Amino acid sequence: MKKTLNKAQKSAIISSLTLNLIFFIWFIWSIIYYLYPNYLEVNANKEKLIEQIDKYNKLEKKGMSFVDFRSSSAIKEVWISHIIQDIDQDFFNLNFENNTSDNYIKFLDKKQIEINKIKESDILIERDKTISRVLPFYSQWILTDWSVSDLWFINYLENLFRSFNLKSNDPIWITDIIPYSEYEDINNNSLSSNLFYIPLNFTLEWRKSDILDFIYYIQNIAVIKEITEDDNIVFYSDNLLNRNINLSKNLQNNNIYESRIMEITSLKLREYIDSWLDFRRENEKTVQGLINFIRNDNIQNKESYIIDIWINFYLRWLPSYELNSYISNIEERFYEISWKVRESLTLTNNKRLTTSNRDLVLIENFLRDLDSYLKELEWKVDEMNLWWLDRNIDEIYKIALDVNKNLEPIEKAYEKNLKKLNNILGI
Repeated sequence: MKKTLNKAQKSAIISSLTLNLIFFIWFIWSIIYYLYPNYLEVNANKEKLIEQIDKYNKLEKKGMSFVDFRSSSAIKEVWISHIIQDIDQDFFNLNFENNTSDNYIKFLDKKQIEINKIKESDILIERDKTISRVLPFYSQWILTDWSVSDLWFINYLENLFRSFNLKSNDPIWITDIIPYSEYEDINNNSLSSNLFYIPLNFTLEWRKSDILDFIYYIQNIAVIKEITEDDNIVFYSDNLLNRNINLSKNLQNNNIYESRIMEITSLKLREYIDSWLDFRRENEKTVQGLINFIRNDNIQNKESYIIDIWINFYLRWLPSYELNSYISNIEERFYEISWKVRESLTLTNNKRLTTSNRDLVLIENFLRDLDSYLKELEWKVDEMNLWWLDRNIDEIYKIALDVNKNLEPIEKAYEKNLKKLNNILGI
């Protein structure tokens, strides 16, 4: 006999099915709302991971692409960035594209070995020596054929002037060694360099022909005539100067122009160099014609002449301990002169309590001005000590050079007025 459901039972079953359906729909909705986005995110991350793994595998095998190489932000040095921008696709493919079975790291390691072999070759070693001869480094302690010390520098210039029979009453010493931080290459790109220079200024006097020869010599020092196919450097040479200029050690082929690099930055003539204006001939209208005329004329070439000349003497680099020594010396001088000024100011104040003296008042005002100026300068000295900024020592060295420019006149002015103060105080 077939069993039938009453209305209450049917209603209970329908309610139960309805509740189960609602729960099921809520469950599905919860999955979609909460879990599906995570599922999509996992899939997206999985795809990104697969993509990154693929990129890594390609990078490990082939290295970075030419486009990535040119746009790399990891290069901080400006001059390297400029060199990279000058590299074209062909050069990159020839030297940086890995077509071997090795991974890119091994490929670069082998390239480095090849470069080291080239660097250790006799040709490059000789070329490095040649460059060191014309562009030495400064050091008071490392004395080699390629270094410049204070004593060597003084002897060098004295011998140079003597070689051209020149007279100068100006003292010869190294006052500053200044970073030559930027120069322009042939494409007008500003490149940072590790060059330094010693600024020089002399008043020179002797015969016109000797002065002309000296200027000609400085203009042609270390001028590169060519670089041969086997990478040898050939310097300019001629037989115009009939002089024995033995200033550099290990000169090749006795070329007098293969010497330390110097550059004339400014030249002042006290008077016009040609004293025979009425007799100038047609071929003296050019600069070279005028020079030849004065040099070869038996009267003019012996006439006495005076010039003021400014010269830069170039150095390849400064050892870090020399930079540190200079910076420390500037700090010591600053604190020493600061202490002296304040000590003298205290003595002056005490003396003013017992006597009135016009000169004493003037010196006191002067010392107060010096003290105030030193306090303004102190922030630069403090900046030299900000070691936690992790700055390059060259930057601190430039600050020290700037401080030194202000210190020197302060020290001279103080010493000059100290004698007056000691006379007043009876010291």
